[in-house]
Amino acid sequence: METTKIVPDNSDEIFEPEIRIKTLSAINFRGFEKITVSFDSGLNVIIGENGSGKTSILDCTAKIVSVFVQSLQGEKISSEKIFGIFDMKYGSSETSVNAVYSYGNQEIGFDIIFSKEDSPEIRPVSGMKQLRESVNDKIRHQKAVNLPLFAYYPAVDAPLDFNGITGGLPTGNIFRAYDGILSRKSFDFRSFFMWYKWQVNIESQIGENKILNAARNAVYSILSDDSNKFDSLFINWINHPEGEMLINKNNVPLNISQLSSGEKFLLVLVTDLARRLAIANPNRENPLSGFGIILIDEVDLHLHPAWQRVIVPKLQRTFPECQFIVTTHSPMVLSRVRPQHIIILNNFRVLDNTPHTFGRDANSILYELMDVRERPEEIQVRIDEIYELTDEHELEKAKNRLRKLSEDLGENDVEIVRAYTHINFMEEMD
Repeated sequence: METTKIVPDNSDEIFEPEIRIKTLSAINFRGFEKITVSFDSGLNVIIGENGSGKTSILDCTAKIVSVFVQSLQGEKISSEKIFGIFDMKYGSSETSVNAVYSYGNQEIGFDIIFSKEDSPEIRPVSGMKQLRESVNDKIRHQKAVNLPLFAYYPAVDAPLDFNGITGGLPTGNIFRAYDGILSRKSFDFRSFFMWYKWQVNIESQIGENKILNAARNAVYSILSDDSNKFDSLFINWINHPEGEMLINKNNVPLNISQLSSGEKFLLVLVTDLARRLAIANPNRENPLSGFGIILIDEVDLHLHPAWQRVIVPKLQRTFPECQFIVTTHSPMVLSRVRPQHIIILNNFRVLDNTPHTFGRDANSILYELMDVRERPEEIQVRIDEIYELTDEHELEKAKNRLRKLSEDLGENDVEIVRAYTHINFMEEMD
């Protein structure tokens, strides 16, 4: 039981705790018998085959982060609504989860133990009560507070239909940044739309709105690339009493419903993050530089391969103080990630060795990390047969097989060119 006492602080210094998750440990959680994951303070990319436990790690992290947020707000922790019987490994009688967070030079967190018979038991680690009382003391005395953001974006979630977005104005409670962070509907474009209209109204009254500019710049930074320039995210009121949101793409105004699925996915992700950071950081000049722990399942979902390659660096550049924990199947994503930021899962275990992926081509990453060959097996068999015939000096048979393969792959395929060169060399030798 924590007994740390808090002395009210009458200073005018902004209180903005930097929270990072350091480790997550679980026993008998879903498919995991026992696992401990250590997280980098900046970027973490989880990879593995389907069914290896990637999403379970994110779900477990999100659940225990939600307990953290409930405690931070001084709420009664309803862990039975967070952890349930379907989170228990089949055949086990008890499940335990532990998370350790860094808070300055301290470590804080929770142990949670639950079983089929008993309600979940929560054991706070030293430091949580002190942080909670510091936050609430500051708010109670109307001191300047910026809070870290926690958000989870599941893979099944992104709403790609923006028609009929309406609603009233949002409230200004700083804890609203945490609304719905554990639900399967974390992507909340409708709330962003209402918040954006509210900020536009403020801008019309006071002139430049730094918070609104930060949100706009986040959108432009993420969506724009060498081929496309996005700017002028605005509300059109003509013939639209509730307003409609448009954005310029290469100087052509588009309703956001007219964007591609990849553009919509990024727009929803970035706008929701920007809105939540702005709510959590009312005393920060640039709310996008606020602290946070952000979980994203299948960060490559809906994205063109060229965007897959840049999405992680862009997120880090746009939200530089957030800790990201993401999953992916994409070798394009991994080609921009250094080994210390990669977590490989295999059969519900964390592998010790992480190969280098940064700067490598997609085929070598597919083969070395994901055990996926460069070519379909039936094509590779045909290529191997051609080389075997050539080595056995069955050159006419080899050339006939090669002509047929060339019709499928094209004459400029690297293996076609290499095989023709090899056959020509063997003919000259004969």
